[in-house]
Amino acid sequence: MDNCLLCQPFDLDDQQIVLENKTCLYIQSPQHQLILEGSELIIPKAHRPSVFDLTQEEWNDTYSLLADAKKYVHRRLKPDGFNIGWNCGEVSGQHIPHAHPCHPSFCG
Repeated sequence: MDNCLLCQPFDLDDQQIVLENKTCLYIQSPQHQLILEGSELIIPKAHRPSVFDLTQEEWNDTYSLLADAKKYVHRRLKPDGFNIGWNCGEVSGQHIPHAHPCHPSFCG
């Protein structure tokens, strides 16, 4: 979608693509823009309104990228734990209608 913020991740100021695979990106914004330190997003490259719209391949790639992201965050921040969440629909807190199913952040 042309007007979807996450469909154009390269257009975001200071956005970094940390990891990627065939169908998904693991992106990071500068810390002053993040909700929690160490928090990043795993997003499908194709526009999908919610996590329920992911293809099986995107689910598999999300899982694989989540495992790689955990290693990456662990090396950088050595957290005691992780939070991972899915917000689906505006009422649940999803403000950008592009699936960003994993929001790994560290605890501790």
